Amino acid sequence: EMKNLSKSKWKPRVLKTIARDGQGLAKLADTFLAHYKFLEKNNLMDEKKKDQERLYFTCLLRNLFISKLLLSVENTRDYKEVLNKLGSREIDPITAAEQVVEKVLNTVV
Repeated sequence: EMKNLSKSKWKPRVLKTIARDGQGLAKLADTFLAHYKFLEKNNLMDEKKKDQERLYFTCLLRNLFISKLLLSVENTRDYKEVLNKLGSREIDPITAAEQVVEKVLNTVV
């Protein structure tokens, strides 16, 4: 989040566009350009880039973490038991997911 934007008086605009016939798209493009110029004029581009890099890194980290965690969980007996209960409708998907997460958290923490 760019904290300095509010201090710099950028006012977001709400624009009506209709992509089907192109209505309002030129104004939308002009607004994007105006925002870019505003960021440059107020020396906020570096902060914006850092925020985007942090967000990108966090997304990559989250995806990698979840993928590796799921791979390790899917091979456990507890996971397979919960999956079987889910398949036989003994429990609902939310309860099944909560049970798996609790088992993982109890193991990790």
